[in-house]
Amino acid sequence: EQLVDRKDLFVSEKEQLVHRRDLFVSGKEQLVPQKELFLSWREQLVDRKDLVSILEGSFGTSEELLCIREGTFSTSEGLVSILEGVLSTSDGFSVFRDGRFKRNLNDVA
Repeated sequence: EQLVDRKDLFVSEKEQLVHRRDLFVSGKEQLVPQKELFLSWREQLVDRKDLVSILEGSFGTSEELLCIREGTFSTSEGLVSILEGVLSTSDGFSVFRDGRFKRNLNDVA
């Protein structure tokens, strides 16, 4: 029985405490600074302020996530689609299942 300030902390599926401003928990209980990473699928990482749902290691926020259906995310802004573990965003980034990401310019990172 640990006490948690609900404004600042939340409890993950596996009873870990996470500071909402600075960290989030991935599907495999990794702690990640929310400034550095974006969103990918299942075993990968998520970067958002207000974590709302955890489904099989997938994360969504009330502002952006509209649905999670078999690893495909739809959002009100930013995220376009995930297919085969590849994430595309309207601001020009792709995030791949192995955690690599690239800016969608003419060259591939």
